[in-house]
Amino acid sequence: MTDHIIIGGGVIGLTLAYSLACQNESVLVLDRGTCGQGTSRAAAGMLATDIELREELHTLAARSRRLYPLLARRLTRETGIDCGYREQPFLLKQNEQ
Repeated sequence: MTDHIIIGGGVIGLTLAYSLACQNESVLVLDRGTCGQGTSRAAAGMLATDIELREELHTLAARSRRLYPLLARRLTRETGIDCGYREQPFLLKQNEQ
């Protein structure tokens, strides 16, 4: 018997599955393709900038950005696989007039 079924094996679905599994919950992840190869791959691992978000999502996005480096280090430590996360700040180019 499965406690949870997660539809979608992208970064959010897999992180949720990992979190539930760490709580001794049984999880089944379903994806129509290969996990991590859909939208998460197309986004190239970039997290949205504040300018791209609606106002009500700013707090959630800020918390996610703070937590993700911790998750990446934990997964590397537990699996021995480097997920490739690198802190790469970027600058927004000002429109030239």
